[in-house]
Amino acid sequence: MADDNHIKELLSSSDSLILKTVLFDSRKGQKCGAIYVEYPVDSNGSPISSESEITTQNTKRAGFNIFNKHQYLTAFYSLGQALKVGKIDQLTILEGFYPADFDAFVDDFETSGPFDVKHLKIVNLKKDSVMVFMKNISAGLETIYLDAEGTNDFPFDELMGFPVFCNCKTIRIDALLNTDAVPTLVKKWIENDAEIDTKFQYLAAGDHSVMMEKLVETFSDHVVFKTGSQARIRTNSDSKHILIQLFNRDSRNFVVCSIISSTTVDSEYDNDLSWGNEMGRNPKINQSDLSWYKKEIPENDADAKFWAEHGKGIRQAAFLMH
Repeated sequence: MADDNHIKELLSSSDSLILKTVLFDSRKGQKCGAIYVEYPVDSNGSPISSESEITTQNTKRAGFNIFNKHQYLTAFYSLGQALKVGKIDQLTILEGFYPADFDAFVDDFETSGPFDVKHLKIVNLKKDSVMVFMKNISAGLETIYLDAEGTNDFPFDELMGFPVFCNCKTIRIDALLNTDAVPTLVKKWIENDAEIDTKFQYLAAGDHSVMMEKLVETFSDHVVFKTGSQARIRTNSDSKHILIQLFNRDSRNFVVCSIISSTTVDSEYDNDLSWGNEMGRNPKINQSDLSWYKKEIPENDADAKFWAEHGKGIRQAAFLMH
């Protein structure tokens, strides 16, 4: 892969760039990560700043592998610059085994906002880091993928407070334990009169039939029909229904919730589960490093309170010293 000078030169050479792919991958358990951007070029091989300038399908790539802390920091700031100047089609952040490293610096991204991103995938970032993206991504995000890591600490209700999240055309969540998520989202969809083909797809961590029972109980006066694996809910629009489907594939429980035309019949349901192929395959990390895990601090634990208040700054200083 190219050295870091190429990517730094590319991202500092323009106020605006079309970026097809931005990948930040520092899965340290594999002893190596990478950052790269893939970008379309014109017939002369130059980067493009406007979609109207795209005349060929040619693309180039710039980036480098991450083997040490200096390269990690360079990659991190390159990501910040990509967020600042890029119109990004696919942004993927795979932090891996030490999300605290990313979290120590992420506040710097506030100066790069708003982020112009169509498709976002985040795995193993700390909650505060994810919220930085939610606060700074501009309207127009079409799909989002998050890993709930099978924990009750996943802040679904808090994420629902961001229009950029709940207005996504497709929301995908890996290992979701929260059985109230679908009723919460369905209520928002009905309130917002969400568009047909809007979808919520997830891998359930546990028995997905519990969610179905809660949904039917919550919307008992909206139920068109319910079977063991499907339910159909009326919205406030005569032209739209909400379809909930439960699937079991390879001992994994999947849920698909989608807005469909009220005239759609069973044979027209979308039963494609290819999106689930990437679910359940993220590296597992220690409980203390879970993205959403927040240890309760005892009232008399002064050390824990100190780290909660100053930990990010201390981690940043320690990182820079080594």
